[in-house]
Amino acid sequence: MARDVTFADETDPGLGDALDAAYRAKYRNYSASIVNPMLTQQARGATLRLVPR
Repeated sequence: MARDVTFADETDPGLGDALDAAYRAKYRNYSASIVNPMLTQQARGATLRLVPR
């Protein structure tokens, strides 16, 4: 499947907490040493929104 999209910075201040909670729930059976690096400010900074063109 191909879609024409634009990448945009995510600006919703509450989205980071929601994504972290979803990630923790999905990977709750994995060790913190694997999960915690995905829950940092640096990781949040890499979050992008795909916007249809």
